[in-house]
Amino acid sequence: MLPVKMLAIDLDGTFLSSQTQLISENVASLELAQKAGVETLICTGRTYPGVERFIQGMPNLKKEGYLILHNGALTLAYPSLEVVKRHIISPTIRQAILAFFHQQDVKLTQLIGLNDETIFLTGSQLPNPHIVADAATLAMPVIPVTDEAFSAVEDLTKVLLMGPKEELDRVQAQIPNELKEQCSMVRSKDVIIEFFALGVNKGQAVADLADYLHIPAEQVMTIGDQLNDIEMLQYAGYSVAMGNAQPMVKAAAKYVTGTNDQAGVSQAINKHILEK
Repeated sequence: MLPVKMLAIDLDGTFLSSQTQLISENVASLELAQKAGVETLICTGRTYPGVERFIQGMPNLKKEGYLILHNGALTLAYPSLEVVKRHIISPTIRQAILAFFHQQDVKLTQLIGLNDETIFLTGSQLPNPHIVADAATLAMPVIPVTDEAFSAVEDLTKVLLMGPKEELDRVQAQIPNELKEQCSMVRSKDVIIEFFALGVNKGQAVADLADYLHIPAEQVMTIGDQLNDIEMLQYAGYSVAMGNAQPMVKAAAKYVTGTNDQAGVSQAINKHILEK
């Protein structure tokens, strides 16, 4: 096989420990991969404020590169934060999601939208515990807005339904085909259903960036653990699922490494990049 020239790594459940901490072995192996000439980047569902503190914890890594955020809806050059590609979820799609949401008999599930800096919560209610936890993870404020204001935000990159697994299981089963045909959707976690502009996913974002950098898919390596990582695993010539990944994710990958708490990313980099 051809050598790896580009490496895209998921963050939560992959590069980070179960306690959401950097693992020294992963950081060291990533630095060695960069020194070997591999274009390395984080590919995550997080926003930039949600990844900034981890980047600051990797001071020895290459100073210039790229970040894929919002599950592929936003690609930034780093450290300039210049937008390479951004996909906005249109007001029309937001209104369709709002209409579907208001038809559902939910008590604990809420609907939010994200841009680069803010979480917009539809209605005037207080955010539920899932949104509070996500806001803390992403280091972003939650601002309640009306449905009209929600539809009018100019740079919204994704819309999320957040609530208990049981409610979201029922809601997901009710999503009409018409809505599915208008946008991309992923169940990124048991408590989250995410909506994006049509065609947006991590795999497409990695493919677009690889094309931009003139790197063929055969020389791209991707590592992930969740359902929203499947497309980028299917795309890459070297696809690695974490030992803690869901069965569907492992089935989409060519290789399986150790868990995130076992520094599985470091193991994969050592095996497929540094030892070759």
